[in-house]
Amino acid sequence: MNIPFIKLFKPLTFVLFLGFGQTIFSQTAIPDDTSSVDAMVNAMYNVISGPAGQRDWKRFKNLFTPDAKMGAVVKTKQGKEVFRSFTPDDYIKNNDPYFLKNAFIEKELHREMFSFGRIVQVFTTYEFESGAEKERGINSLQLVRSGDRWWIVSLIWQEESPENPLPKEFLPK
Repeated sequence: MNIPFIKLFKPLTFVLFLGFGQTIFSQTAIPDDTSSVDAMVNAMYNVISGPAGQRDWKRFKNLFTPDAKMGAVVKTKQGKEVFRSFTPDDYIKNNDPYFLKNAFIEKELHREMFSFGRIVQVFTTYEFESGAEKERGINSLQLVRSGDRWWIVSLIWQEESPENPLPKEFLPK
């Protein structure tokens, strides 16, 4: 779904993703990105991936509700796992300088989805590469359909580690 921001806790931890009516959300929808859960997940991966250079942050922000939250479970320098929360704007502020100078490619390996009415929970297993660094983990997204489009309400992730390997049910079959 954070390189410089998360570097405070572990080098290259990850760079990485509620509607009460259409009038609450005044952002212009990009129909191809917001028309389905599949399109939303694909857009999330697409917008942060690429060679060194500028990302389409307007497109990125368009995926999220105005009050959306993001976060990651990271290891501190002392080896303690902690949760860090931030907004999509914080993510952009803290990662734009890294993306401008570094290639970052994140791709989906597997997806599990649970839905009820207009709410969806997605666990999407990812793999990313940036320079010599290659890591895997799981993004957890909570989405809501409000009006005629989907929105990401929350995006949190955790990288795989020797102590916490990816479960088989979240790996490609």
